[in-house]
Amino acid sequence: TPPMNLSSTTAGNKTKYKLVFLGDQSVGKSCIIEKYIHNKFDEASNDSRLNLQPTVGIDFLAKNLQHKNRNFRLQLWDTAGQERFRSLIPSYLKDAISALIVYDVTSKQSLVNAERWLKLYNENKVSDGYSILVGNKIDLSYRVVTPQEGKSTADFLKIDYFEISAKLGYMLGAVSAHHRPAYLGHDQR
Repeated sequence: TPPMNLSSTTAGNKTKYKLVFLGDQSVGKSCIIEKYIHNKFDEASNDSRLNLQPTVGIDFLAKNLQHKNRNFRLQLWDTAGQERFRSLIPSYLKDAISALIVYDVTSKQSLVNAERWLKLYNENKVSDGYSILVGNKIDLSYRVVTPQEGKSTADFLKIDYFEISAKLGYMLGAVSAHHRPAYLGHDQR
């Protein structure tokens, strides 16, 4: 379960919580965020075989939420997966309450690199930051990473694990609900 003493900021009567998405280029971080915030999906951007314009540097979207009469603003930070932007990322991790380490189930290398992304987060996070390993693109027929390999990696890294489809919206709600205690406290689950 997520830790309790996490970093947040308050503006007016709304508390802000920052979640970062980390992972290699083209694993679907931007697609997950767009689907969660706007319920939209760009078909072409889900296919890592295409050479589409990746996120440059850092981007973020926010969503105002209410839970048990409590208002809060969830900031979802989308980090670039390319090596040339890696030096920018640590400064954005310091006040993040949580990280979703995303890999593409059609790319074994993106799963191998998940450990490096988790290490980057752990070296720069607030003391109680929380992480989840997320396998994306389970809707694609040409997957090469089995659910067992993903779960085994998460167990090795000592973090929770989910498989999702940003395209179909499959399990996005479960990941969000699983994260809720990180920003609302254990009693809110």
